[in-house]
Amino acid sequence: MTKSIVKILFLPLLTSIALSYRTDTYEIAKYNNLKNDTDTLHPASESLYPILTDAINKGIACFYQEQITLIQYPSQGSLKWYYQNINGIFNEGTFNYVSARVQPSKDSKYLASLSHAGGFPNAYSNLLTNIYYNTGETEQLTDSIPQGRWALYQLTENTCNPTNANGGMKTINPNTGTISESYQVAYTISNSIDQLRTELKNNRKSIKIEIKINNPNPINVQIITYNETITDSILYCLPDSITSLLLPFNAGTMENGILGMEYYGVTMFNILPKKWESESNTGWYNGFPIADAVKNTNPKNKGYHFAVTPKYNLGLLKDGGDFGFITNLLICDSLVSTLSDLEEPVLKENPNTLTPSNLFRGKRTSNENVVINLKESIFPKLRVPILEQTATVIGGTFCFPGAEKVTPQRK
Repeated sequence: MTKSIVKILFLPLLTSIALSYRTDTYEIAKYNNLKNDTDTLHPASESLYPILTDAINKGIACFYQEQITLIQYPSQGSLKWYYQNINGIFNEGTFNYVSARVQPSKDSKYLASLSHAGGFPNAYSNLLTNIYYNTGETEQLTDSIPQGRWALYQLTENTCNPTNANGGMKTINPNTGTISESYQVAYTISNSIDQLRTELKNNRKSIKIEIKINNPNPINVQIITYNETITDSILYCLPDSITSLLLPFNAGTMENGILGMEYYGVTMFNILPKKWESESNTGWYNGFPIADAVKNTNPKNKGYHFAVTPKYNLGLLKDGGDFGFITNLLICDSLVSTLSDLEEPVLKENPNTLTPSNLFRGKRTSNENVVINLKESIFPKLRVPILEQTATVIGGTFCFPGAEKVTPQRK
């Protein structure tokens, strides 16, 4: 049985971000007979992450066409949104986040997780060095053959050895102000600094979500403008009320009360690796050799091939794919989470504190006392140097090159 919509009032899309890549999100699971994160069947319980993801995506649909996947809190911490200094030198802290490789979370099938800094370009260069160009059995020597090999060589060279001449960039340490001596592969952020500052700090869009246990209207989403005017209220119900809510990381089962999540200053941070331009031989990313090598399972076919089986899963995230890059990040300036109207016992199996700062981390600290009422707020620190200013990442959209249909790059 699927969920039924009682009332949805969507405004026209205010922002439509066109990307040249197909993005990947997890399919939201059916709410009835839903499996939890350990795949143990709980017929009467609902898992938090798919419900929260669905509610967030309903809220941002008023502004964005993207559907996000929640991201587990990474080792990089929060996103340093002030991505360059006044001289246009890229923030090393921002690079560390956006250059991570996207992969499934080991803790929950409803989350994406991120590798260490530079994980995607490192994996990309590893795959490129494992690719060769085959002329085909009966193919005569044509211009396309040296071009295919030349393109592969240049992509590999520009990725492994970025320079100023081939479009690489230097980075600045946000703590010390030191500019790197070496070059990194470049990323492009389409938002301006002023736009991000305005949307995070001033003209703020907010989303308030309530998930109610044992309530005939279990989920409510409100979209609020900068002047605290409710522009849209989304109220919908499931086939039945949520009788219990499975909390992440074996935290237990919430059988009563209200879980609230409030996101203030919501905006979409748009990212792309710098596309390789063959005429100028600048940039470093083109997904065609990888997508073509995935397609060419017959070694006799003309085109790109893998010399040995790649160590990465080149499918989509929902299929276990672990070779993806970030295309958008849904971020906010601050957030508040609440647990309210609770009755003992609240969290039965392993009572832990559910807060924004540990909701997506994957490591929990046991609490002996049952939580009756809890409110935690995460607000940005005041008087922080501009390059150290952070935003909380809610989720993102991703591209998985091995699953893409890409047009060859022409010289």
